Amino acid sequence: MISGDYMLLTTFRKSGVGVPTPVWFAESGGKLYVYCDAESGKAKRVRTSSRIEACRCSVGGRPRGPVIAGEARVLPDDQREFVHDLLNRKYGWKKALVGMFSKIPTLLHLRKEQPEACLEITLHT
Repeated sequence: MISGDYMLLTTFRKSGVGVPTPVWFAESGGKLYVYCDAESGKAKRVRTSSRIEACRCSVGGRPRGPVIAGEARVLPDDQREFVHDLLNRKYGWKKALVGMFSKIPTLLHLRKEQPEACLEITLHT
């Protein structure tokens, strides 16, 4: 399993090219959970191909452990609260602060509110 605050999540384009992204994550029941914008590249790529790779990383995305293959899926909307509860427990005030700042562009009408997607990740260990 992956430990730490950041995970380098690599999702794959139709061409097979991997796109690595550092993300916050939480674990429950042997699975990892991540949230992102529903229209983000990683959510779109997971909808196309469930194949992922993951490893522990620094905040800047520098790998800090072995790469583990796995699969991801976009969870139904009714699972969002579960995922946010896990992440709130793990990241506490940091997640609240990031959430507050991420709402500023919407409040200033600089962008539309983005729907969210939550990903469930199963690693092949």
